[in-house]
Amino acid sequence: GDADQFWLATNNGLVNLDTRTRTFTFAGGNYYGDVIGLERDAASGQVFLTTESVELFRYDEKTKQYGPFTTEPLPYPSTRLQRPGPNEIWMASRPGLVRISGDRQKALLETNLPQLSGSLLPGGVTAVYTDHEGLRWAGTANGVCIYDLQHSASAFLPLMVASDKEGMNRISGVFFDDSSRQYFVCAAEPAAVFIISAETGEIRKVTTDAAGRPLSMCIN
Repeated sequence: GDADQFWLATNNGLVNLDTRTRTFTFAGGNYYGDVIGLERDAASGQVFLTTESVELFRYDEKTKQYGPFTTEPLPYPSTRLQRPGPNEIWMASRPGLVRISGDRQKALLETNLPQLSGSLLPGGVTAVYTDHEGLRWAGTANGVCIYDLQHSASAFLPLMVASDKEGMNRISGVFFDDSSRQYFVCAAEPAAVFIISAETGEIRKVTTDAAGRPLSMCIN
């Protein structure tokens, strides 16, 4: 059973220790340097580890397959409306916060955005901890970030590259169409309309009319 199984992340590779049979099984390596994070998802039978060499690896207990797991940078500006799910696995890594999706098929890398004071702190993530209240703590070289996913009433959705030190808000209007379940967000400069699906989270940016002519400034 699981009580007899232990996963050890060494600087030479991932090893399984079975205390019942007193055997070690080498699962895979191909990385160099120290391991920063190790997480096992019992439901899917997968083990994830992040290394000092800025890589994420995955081992599947059912198929016995081991190898690197690609991380995609969290897009800025956003390309999709999505909130972090409570079932995500968060892991420490040198460039930032690794977020593995609830279905374990995708991994996003969240990094510091210098122009936004509310983003992940710089210096990489050295530890991630979830407390009994559901708060997630991400320790960085420059302080601790706290995420409350249970009581998050809103989420920041960056649609354009901007700084929170700018004096003017270039987003000029928002409208939700209940029949199509879409948000329409107007931008004054540069002129654009963002169409965001509440169902799929897809974001489309429209900068021209049906004839291909650039949109004029939209303020309402």
